[in-house]
Amino acid sequence: MQLFLEAVPAFYRDLYLVWFRTGWRPNEIVALRFDWLDYGRQAVTIRRGRSPRWGGVEPTPKTGPREVDCSYDAVIFEAFERRRLASIATGQREYVFTDEHGQPLSQEWLNKRIWQLTLRRCGLRARGQ
Repeated sequence: MQLFLEAVPAFYRDLYLVWFRTGWRPNEIVALRFDWLDYGRQAVTIRRGRSPRWGGVEPTPKTGPREVDCSYDAVIFEAFERRRLASIATGQREYVFTDEHGQPLSQEWLNKRIWQLTLRRCGLRARGQ
């Protein structure tokens, strides 16, 4: 994991750090909103998943809405705080993980432009996210 995180572009490290530690589905991580985070309890309520195939529609996740306790790993909420501070710079305060311009991410774009390229840099074979 460390080799991958060092190879991924810095702007996306927090995304993959949280993703690796939580195991959420790709459509859930790209749909994550700041108002779903409970800093006091270190919990996240997953309410929707972002599906780019249907134009960015955000249906209920496959397993339904759920609350995820992340108190087992302080690094997760440290990453959320870094994203919150970065969002102030872009003026985008809705989605936790965005592109450099504050726009929501597409899981297809992430796979093509970040994931696969980083795997190649690490000398790893191509695989899904």
